[in-house]
Amino acid sequence: MNPEEGELRPQLLDRFGLCVDVEAFATFVSASRSSERREAFEEDPTEFAARFEPAEHAEADRIARAMSMLSDVVVDRKILVAIAALSIELEVDGHRADIVTRKAAQALAAHEDRAAVGIDDVEHVRTDGARASGQAPDSPGAAAG
Repeated sequence: MNPEEGELRPQLLDRFGLCVDVEAFATFVSASRSSERREAFEEDPTEFAARFEPAEHAEADRIARAMSMLSDVVVDRKILVAIAALSIELEVDGHRADIVTRKAAQALAAHEDRAAVGIDDVEHVRTDGARASGQAPDSPGAAAG
C-alpha cells in the first residue's frame, strides 16, 4: 500500500494475511550498497546473477526442506493460547490473524529446521501484530511500526 494513495478500508485490509512495512535504508552504507549492486547488475547481469547463484540455490534448498517438513512442525496448545491472547490484547477483530500467525510461526520454525514452534517464532512473525490481518495500522490496539 502506498501511503500517498490512502489506507485500505478495513474489509479489504482483512483479506491480506500478512503485510510488511517497507522503509528507507537506515544508513548511508546500506543505501550505497544497494546502488552499487544495481549498477553491477546493469553492467553485467549474467556475472551479477552468477555471483549470487550459490546463495540463491542454498536458500531454495532451505525453503524446499522447510516446505517438506512444515506439516510435521508441532504447534503446542500453549502457543495457540498465546497467539489468541496477543490478538485479544491488540484488539484484533476475527480469527484470521490467529490462523495466519500460527501458519507464519510454523513456517518460520520449519525454515529454521526446528520441530516445534516457540513463543519467539510468534513474536517474530507478529512484531507488528496489527499487520497480521484484521486490524488497520492506526487502530487503537495497533502495534507501532
